Amino acid sequence: MQIAGQGVTQAVDTEYMRVPIRGLTGLNPIGFPVYLEGSGGNPPVLYVQEGASFDLGREKTLVDGGVEAVLIPRKNRAKYLDRIENHLEALSKDPTLPLESRVTVLYEAAVEATENLFRDPLNRVKVHRCERMVRTQASVILREPEGFLAIRKVMGAGSSLTLHSVSVSALATAAAARLFPDSVSKVSLVGTAGLLHDIGRVGFDEEVGGMESSAHCLRGERILQELGLPDEVVQAAALHHERLDGSGFPNGFKGEQLDPVTQIVAMADCFDGIRVEHEGRIGVFDCFQIMVKTYRGCFDERHFRAFLKAFGSR
Repeated sequence: MQIAGQGVTQAVDTEYMRVPIRGLTGLNPIGFPVYLEGSGGNPPVLYVQEGASFDLGREKTLVDGGVEAVLIPRKNRAKYLDRIENHLEALSKDPTLPLESRVTVLYEAAVEATENLFRDPLNRVKVHRCERMVRTQASVILREPEGFLAIRKVMGAGSSLTLHSVSVSALATAAAARLFPDSVSKVSLVGTAGLLHDIGRVGFDEEVGGMESSAHCLRGERILQELGLPDEVVQAAALHHERLDGSGFPNGFKGEQLDPVTQIVAMADCFDGIRVEHEGRIGVFDCFQIMVKTYRGCFDERHFRAFLKAFGSR
């Protein structure tokens, strides 16, 4: 992870990650060492050792000295993200940090939380952790005119279940923000549905583009029902391969049989599948062209227009 606009040496890129100092402060001892970047090509300098405190005094010293970011070993990424989790909402609103820096931390935290969610055992605590991050993501996209565009720049592309789920969540959230600009709750609900739509693949067919059977849809529906998720989230897992014209599966539902949340998630899921399949070969709007030609009549036109507009600045 790299803070935008700040150059780093190859060694720092390889061994360390640069992170904002905001979010590090806390009452508990820090679980990883914190370094300052060395000057004149020198190696990083230890600032706080693992197990020591990182309190407001240390933060103030850095801020007063004009330091906005520190280095931590890349191997401690998970520990770092766990520490800052409770500060993500405040960090996402911090006007002293570039938007790119804020969304990078948010994206990394979302990936880590989603990876953890998909490890056994699945439970409501893990889901709640992800819901909090989705809500923060929704707030950023609704609040910041360039919020989604910044998220797009750091959004990974790959066939892993985790990356696909995080991407579909961001894409669905962006479309929902256009459709429901006055409701962070509704936008967050859509984002959560996007994140969990493929949860039925956990432990089985976890590669996007694998066998598209109804099994993972039915399994996802059951898992989310057992976890007590809202009906809209459950239905998105069950029906995200349905299409507005009735050409999808598992039931061939169409039109009003499909909840708007399900329709938005299905559209985002389809787009991300195209994006991943053609990664590095075609651009975003080529992906939209493929959707228009190949999936005509499959998605609601109003939803599609909102989704398309999300890829431009407000």
